Amino acid sequence: EIAALTGRLSRLRALQAAGDPQDERAIGALEQALAQHEADRAAADEVESELASTTARLLGIASTASRVRRELLAGGQERTSVSEGLDRLHAQARAAQAARREIR
Repeated sequence: EIAALTGRLSRLRALQAAGDPQDERAIGALEQALAQHEADRAAADEVESELASTTARLLGIASTASRVRRELLAGGQERTSVSEGLDRLHAQARAAQAARREIR
């Protein structure tokens, strides 16, 4: 459809350049329709680019979360004292803070 509009506009301009009077309103309407189509296409491209960027960021967050989870689980489940439990909790908090910094 866009090719047809572009072709029609080209024909009208060629006829006009050859001295054949043409309806300026029709030419203006075609130009406006083509300009709107181009603006719509540019907006769609921008949205698609933003979607790709957001998806990449989400994949990065998921990857970081998965890695942190593996690291936390690899720390072991053994608790022999309150002191060791606190040490483990502090290590987990540091890992979570490091993950937050990576995400930003």
